[in-house]
Amino acid sequence: MSPSLYEMIITELYAFNRIHVPRGQVSARRDRERSALAIKTAGSTVYTMDKAATVSDSGHVVFLPKGASYTWQCLEEGECLMIEMDCAHAPEAICRAPVKNMQEVASIFSRLEHLTVFRQRGYTPKCMAGVYEILSRLADSEQTDYKLSSKREKIRPAVEYIENHYEDREIGNEMLAHLSGISTVYFRKIFTEIYGVSPMQYVSAVKIEKAKGLLLSDYGTVEQVSEAAGFGSVYHFSKAFKQATGLPPGQYAKLKRTR
Repeated sequence: MSPSLYEMIITELYAFNRIHVPRGQVSARRDRERSALAIKTAGSTVYTMDKAATVSDSGHVVFLPKGASYTWQCLEEGECLMIEMDCAHAPEAICRAPVKNMQEVASIFSRLEHLTVFRQRGYTPKCMAGVYEILSRLADSEQTDYKLSSKREKIRPAVEYIENHYEDREIGNEMLAHLSGISTVYFRKIFTEIYGVSPMQYVSAVKIEKAKGLLLSDYGTVEQVSEAAGFGSVYHFSKAFKQATGLPPGQYAKLKRTR
């Protein structure tokens, strides 16, 4: 079993960075040099690793492990605070933790950022203590997150269906809500509360990730990739793909293959 986020030991801190990217920006990261905490004070970003999508937003902090290879896409514009570090006994996969009060966490980050910029006396132990303070806040928030567990169970049939049948062209909110045995409005509300994005945004992100892999293989034409990934038409696929990656499918494949 992978260690918990709250069991890890920080061995070194490298940087406290503020990142602001526009909606729709996409990037890929291979073999991350060090671990990091991604703290999204506003907006949302989805990280995809091994087909698993994890959303960072103002209600959740994401942990990015050293050595991870993943893609990220900014779904909604907003500032992201990054803490770059090395640590032991850390989670081996991307994971996230709930934040009860993002304003308090952001305030701690600003204090640590100021310490490192001006190199105030004792800044190293103070920064280390500050990061552990953030982790402590996350742990306290997770204790109050138990209310979501029953909601996750309610939509589990829908989530499993998405994972196994994402290429289904008929997939929609009504179908997924029916599988979960709840109303469409309530399903959308629960799903968005848990994952930070709407059900259809989540499905689209999964389809795009599948299409990326197919485009870099010998699978076939853009039309065939569109069909295999579950898009209703090549036009819809091309439009969604360009919106997510910034490039048309054919140009994306060509660019990636020449690298």
